[in-house]
Amino acid sequence: MTSPRLQEVRRIYRENLAKTKRKPTPGPWSVSEGSPDIGIVTDEVLVAMVVQDEDFPCEPQAQMANARLIAAAPDLAQGYATILDRLATKPMQDDELADLCRAMIAKAKGK
Repeated sequence: MTSPRLQEVRRIYRENLAKTKRKPTPGPWSVSEGSPDIGIVTDEVLVAMVVQDEDFPCEPQAQMANARLIAAAPDLAQGYATILDRLATKPMQDDELADLCRAMIAKAKGK
């Protein structure tokens, strides 16, 4: 059986899904720390939640790492698209490619 808290999170998510008309929510996304749940948000909408629930126990460090990774998704997608576009039109220098990859990894780690 699903807990009342998780049911409420699902209700909020469904409301926000209706606002975005089932299209990907544009970034940037950020982590909104709460207790015990962590939201992934834009200025206008709750994108996702990493829930701390008795049905889904999670260590706080893992919960935050998961939230940061989810919040980095738009930046990661844009970074990979940039790499592919640049590789298709002109070779990237190894340093430039490495710097872009490092920046995407840092974003995913919340740095």
